[in-house]
Amino acid sequence: PDDEIVEKLTDFFAPISYLKENPSYKIYYRCGVVTMMNCLNSGRRVSDYAKIAQSLGKKNNQTEIIFYTKEMHDKVMYSKQIKAYLDTALRNEEFFIYLQPKINVETNTLEGAEALVRWNFKTKEILSPAKFIPYFETDDSISKIDSFVLKTVCKKLQEWKKQNLALYPISVNLSRKQIEKVNIVDHLREIVDSYEVDHSLIDFELTESAAIDNTKSIQEILENLKSLGFKISVDDFGTGYSNLAYLQRLPIDVLKIDRSFVEHMVDDRDQVAIVRTIQSLAE
Repeated sequence: PDDEIVEKLTDFFAPISYLKENPSYKIYYRCGVVTMMNCLNSGRRVSDYAKIAQSLGKKNNQTEIIFYTKEMHDKVMYSKQIKAYLDTALRNEEFFIYLQPKINVETNTLEGAEALVRWNFKTKEILSPAKFIPYFETDDSISKIDSFVLKTVCKKLQEWKKQNLALYPISVNLSRKQIEKVNIVDHLREIVDSYEVDHSLIDFELTESAAIDNTKSIQEILENLKSLGFKISVDDFGTGYSNLAYLQRLPIDVLKIDRSFVEHMVDDRDQVAIVRTIQSLAE
């Protein structure tokens, strides 16, 4: 039974989950599990399926035990296909940007926008980010999307500037993989400066999970971006993390509370209390 397998593997990993010389140094494992029936039905090597299951793990701060399924295999094949096609899609200009306005609800005035990427896949189907971003986030492919979005936004701001139109800050995603790149601050600054766009018009937005990981390195990068005049936002705040210490360390301009906390505020007093507490913490 699956639960028995999990129990046995958990017991197996327990004694090797820390250094004997330093018990506070934790070691985590990512384990792919294939049941006998899946092997008998397919005739393929167990290790192939186990590696597929293992590759879909995402958590870096706990041991993961992941069971292989047929859906996983289809997911991996789809991921390989769209990654192989990414450069062609960029050359064919299949990606485009929607600007979602940010409205001040007290004054009913425009205060900015958020850049949302969409994919006109082979000009046959418009794909939402949920159908491609998670696959690109597993490696450096996401950096190509991030760069495309930033360049597109800067180009549009440059056009509006030449037309003497009012300009407002636009937020663009800054993925975990892109943050890990060497000289990322210089890279981002060079893109923005190449379009002669004021730094205050670009708001770099990262998810809470990206902000939490390797906080010291993230802090240095965000402080450098902030010193250059860029704005910093954190998205999906409150999703799965209880460490609030980074709020006082990171130079954040905007904290975006996750939708799950606000979607039922009208008739849920608990949600109202939680949101007010988050607001107080942020301030």
